[in-house]
This record gives sequence, structure tokens and C-alpha cells, in this order.
Amino acid sequence: MTNGRTACSPPAPGARPPYLACLLLILAGTVAYSNSFHGPFVFDDITAIEENPTLLRLGALDRVLSPPLQTTAEHRPLLNLTLAVNVAISGLEVWSYHALNLAVHLLAALLLFGILRRSLELPPLAERYRGATVGLALSVSLLWVLHPLQTESVTYVIQRAESLAGLFYLAVLYGAIRGAGSTRPLGWHVAAVACCVLGAATKETLVTAPALVLLYDRIFLSPSFREAWRRRTLLHAGLWAICLLHMALLFASGGHRDSIGLGHGVTPWDYAQTQLVAIVHYLRLSFWPAPLVLDYGQGIVRDPLRVASCAALIAALLAATVLAFRRRPELAFLGAGFFAILAPSSSVVPIATQTMAEHRMYLSLAAVVTLTVLAAWRAWTHAASRLRWPGAWSKALPAVALAAAAAALGAATFRRNEDYRSHVAIWQDTIRKRPDNLRAHLSLGVALKAAGDLPEALRTFDAILAREPGYDNARNNRGNVLVLLGRHDEALADFDRAIGQQPSMADYYANRGIAHQRAGRLDPALQDHSRAVQLRPDHAPYYSNRAVVYERLGRFREAVADCDRALDLHPAFTPACFNRGNALMALGRLDEALADYDETLRRKPDFAEAHCNRGNLHMQAGRLEQALADYDRAIALKPEYAKAWYNRAVAHFLRKDFARAWEDVRRCRALGFTPLPAFLQSLREKSGQFE
Repeated sequence: MTNGRTACSPPAPGARPPYLACLLLILAGTVAYSNSFHGPFVFDDITAIEENPTLLRLGALDRVLSPPLQTTAEHRPLLNLTLAVNVAISGLEVWSYHALNLAVHLLAALLLFGILRRSLELPPLAERYRGATVGLALSVSLLWVLHPLQTESVTYVIQRAESLAGLFYLAVLYGAIRGAGSTRPLGWHVAAVACCVLGAATKETLVTAPALVLLYDRIFLSPSFREAWRRRTLLHAGLWAICLLHMALLFASGGHRDSIGLGHGVTPWDYAQTQLVAIVHYLRLSFWPAPLVLDYGQGIVRDPLRVASCAALIAALLAATVLAFRRRPELAFLGAGFFAILAPSSSVVPIATQTMAEHRMYLSLAAVVTLTVLAAWRAWTHAASRLRWPGAWSKALPAVALAAAAAALGAATFRRNEDYRSHVAIWQDTIRKRPDNLRAHLSLGVALKAAGDLPEALRTFDAILAREPGYDNARNNRGNVLVLLGRHDEALADFDRAIGQQPSMADYYANRGIAHQRAGRLDPALQDHSRAVQLRPDHAPYYSNRAVVYERLGRFREAVADCDRALDLHPAFTPACFNRGNALMALGRLDEALADYDETLRRKPDFAEAHCNRGNLHMQAGRLEQALADYDRAIALKPEYAKAWYNRAVAHFLRKDFARAWEDVRRCRALGFTPLPAFLQSLREKSGQFE
């Protein structure tokens, strides 16, 4: 056991800080993730980032620190703040999000390296690992940072929640270690408590940090738990107070109640059985990281033989952890750390939306890699000693083995990042590996629809509903595809059935409202959009959708009011800005309408309809050259846009360029658009040309 030493051993006199090892960690991690910077937002990224209005004004901290409910950022204000920083840097361009995720991962690797190096220099480990502390710490950190199991926490943007919480968890432990070895420990202990606060504001993983820090103190620094608490009362009391307060506040606010806890169709017993299998699966992926899966679905494992075999293995590991406290306490700490970090997500409290998830292994993987590296090093030194190999060989071969393992893991990480290159690619990959996951099939259908492949999207939703006719979300999404295909009656039938199954889903009413609107049935469209607003009064798109119906009904002031409300809720919601411009133009408030069109095109320069409508305003004001420039741009963006061709014909007519006006008229007709007879008569009279 430990000899009760109270401080970390300092580096040997004259020893240099291991800058080269740190540089190697940074370079290796950067190369492995160099192809991740263009991966799009996927899955929960959509609601937590793209549809999150609290990210738009970094200066409005009261909004930024109040993330929306029913998203991954819910009750995680620091996570939301980091996303707001990304929005301020690059808007919705993904490169800055990936850059920050990678920076978090690399910083975590550096902290892990520091923790391991300093821990291995403590008695009694210093004698056992003499001369190998930097090499062993580097080996563990390098394999950990390159391991492909980490890709979900780094490449999948919103799982920054896991990696950032892991960074703060490591920072808490590092601060405790440095404080124990310092003549002025207060600063380090305050820093550790502060990192615990930041971690708690990022994800609930930090709830086990106080227990693990106290255990570390007992095993490596103090002769007893009582002495550990006495010597570092401020540190331990602060950590426990922060975590207990955080959990009390979370419980009082009902945090994550839409996905965590009872009432979601998953009992604690069912969830616990599934977690036994999940933990063994995570362990297998630690040693053979394939296949990696973005979404395992919501499945529950009830196979008694499988659950029993996994339970036996985990029981053996727990027993080994307990027994190791007497002879190899450092190994006991690794075992305890592995289970403690997994405990919040992989125990008995159901997380119904994801019963298994690879990102949960982000920090626990460090314990597995450390144990593996230490065991391999001990076996190697024992073998080299018995075989009496030359010193050069005994040092070179482990380095070669480390390089080979690091290269293999880094290459696997690089390849895994390729799966994230598009929405369609990542969901096709998920379905190949988990063909029974209907949620993955649903997500693929949505991705295909977004990519414009409507026939394939429709086939995907048809296949889902053939397997699960009661899957209301698939029926809703099939309705959306049918609307785009112009099959409005079929779409309405899907929306009716989806609403019958889930009458409180605002999205279903909003989508049915759009179907009614496209079919020209404005009164039922208005009723559906109003119902959506009633169910979710904080959702900007619903107001914008209703504004379109108000405009078509000639109720322009109500349309403007709805757009104002939408932009209050989501200042960057471009459709509301465009729709308000349309309503303002109809009201004759042309300068305000022009300002809205300018703002719309600043945010979305490829919006053909906005170019066309701004061109109409310019034409009304006699600014024909500007009008023509907008029409040209609209046609370049959308060559089949007949209205833009017709409006450009009118602008050419006003400029007395009759030849070009006739060319545009012919193009309108080819697209199935019939110009107004009065305009054609005027064009014939002015040009002297008759068809």
C-alpha cells in the first residue's frame, strides 16, 4: 500500500519538461482528425445547434446560459456558451466547431499525460517504474488520443459535451495532484474546484469526481481517508458541495426529464440488464474498435444467457478491483475510475433515448488503455530480463510496437472520420451495422430528402412503415416527402394518421398546415399552423409558416406580427425575414421591405426568391439596372424559376429592350408560365413584333 507520502515527487533536478512528448501528442491527434473539419451537423446537432436561437447573440448571456429544453444542451450552460462562441466565429460553417472539439481533445490528452507522469513518480510507483514514467505516460496518452472509439466524442459536434466534461474531470484531478505537491496548494485546489464547477455546467459526468479524487488522495497521497480529508479539507469539501448542489438543482428543475428517468417505457431493471451488455461491448471496442456505430437505437437486451455472461464478467472485474486495493492499489484506482465515470450513464437510471452510446467511454477508455500499457510493459521487462536481451533491443522493440499500434489506431480514426463526410454517408454506415435500428432508417430518409433524392427518401419511409406501421414520425416524414412530390392528398392522409397517434406533436400540425397550403386550402392551413403555435409558442418556424398563410389571405398586418414574433424568438431565422419583407411590400412599406430583403440575402445569398422579390421592389422604384441584376441572379440560381424570367421580361420592356423581353417571354412559356395578356399586347404594340 502507500507509505503516506503527502506530496508528489518533483522531477529530477535539471530534468527538462517533456515538451517533445507533448508536441508528439498534439501532432498525432491533429493528423488523425485532419479530415474531420468538413463533417456536417448530424443527429442531435440539428436541434442543439442549427435550430438553437439562444446561440445567436453571444453578448446576451442570460439567453446563452439558458439552453433550450429537449436538446443535448439542456441544463448545460457552459456547453451552450461554447457553441455560441462557434456561432460568433463561423456562423453555421462547421470548421470552427470541429476545431474547438479537436482542441478540447488534445488538451485532455495533455492533462492525461501530466496526471500519469506525476502519478508514476509517486511512491511506491516511482521505484517500480523508474526511468519509464515519461515513456509510459506518453504511450497511454498517445493511444488514447488516437483511439477510434473517441471519434464520436470529437467528430460528432454536440458530443463535445462528453469530451469537454472529460477535460474538466481530468483538470480537477490534475489540480488535486499539483496542489498536493506544491508548497502553496491553495491556488491549485481553488482551480480544481473551479474546474468542477465548469464541468458540472457542461455535463453530469462530474458527479463522481469528488469520490474519485478522494480515492486518489487515499491511495497515492495519504495513509487513510480521514487523513486525506484533514489535509485537504478545502479541496474535498468544495468538490462535494459543488456536485451535491448541482444534482439538487438539476433534480429540482426536472432536468432531462424528457429522456432520463422513469415514464419512458424503460424500467431500471431493463436498463440495468442492457448496461451490463453495453459495458462489455465498450470493453471489446477498447481492444478491437470495430464496428463503430453512431446510433445504437433504443433497444433493450433481455436475453438471459447474454446478460448473465456479461454480469459474470463485470462481477469478476469489480471483485478484482476490490482485491487489488491490498496489493496493487494503483490498479484498483484504474478499475474504480472506469466504473465510476461510466456510472451516471451506465447503471440503473434509464436514458431511454440512447440505451448504448460510444461517447460514454470517452474518459473511461483512459483506464483501460493505462491498465493495458502497464501490463504490457511489465510483461515485456520481465521477458527481456529473463532472456537477457541487450539494452538497445529491450528499448527499441517497445518503441516500434508503440509506433505500430499508434499508426494503426490513427489510421482507423482517420477512416472513421470519413463516415461523417455527409448525412447520407453516416446513416448508411449506421444501417449497415445496425439494420434493425428504425431510427437510423428514419434519419437516412430525412438525409435523403435534404439531399433532394425524394424517390429514394420515399422508398426508405415506405420500408419503415411496412415494418412498423405505427411509427408516427416516419409517417410524418413520408408526408413531408409527398408534399414535395405534389401528392397532397396522400400527404394529408399521413399527417392525419400521425396526429391521431400523437395529438400533442406540434410538428405534425405544422406539416399538415403546409400540405393544406400547397393544396390551396388556406382556412384549414391556418387552423393547423395556429394549433402548432399553441402547442409550441416558443418555436419561430411555426409563426413564420402561419405568416405565409396570413399573407395569402390578404391579412398582411397579422403576417408582419407573426414574422416579428418569429424574429424575436430566433433573430437569425431567415425565412421569417423574407416573409416579413413580402408582407411589408404588400402593405406598401417599401423601404422596410427592401431592408428585409437585403438582410435575407446577406444571410443567404443563394436565395433565388429573395433576389426576385427585391428585383420587383427595385423595378417599382425605377431602379431598372438593379432590378435586372437581381433577376439575373435569381435565374442563375434557379433556371426553372418562371416568375423571374417573366419579371425580367417586364424590366427589359421598361428599358425598351424589346428583343430581350421577347426572349424572356418565350422562356416563360417554355416553362409553362403564361404572361399577362395586357403585357403581351403592350409588348407587341411597342416592339411592332407579332407572333
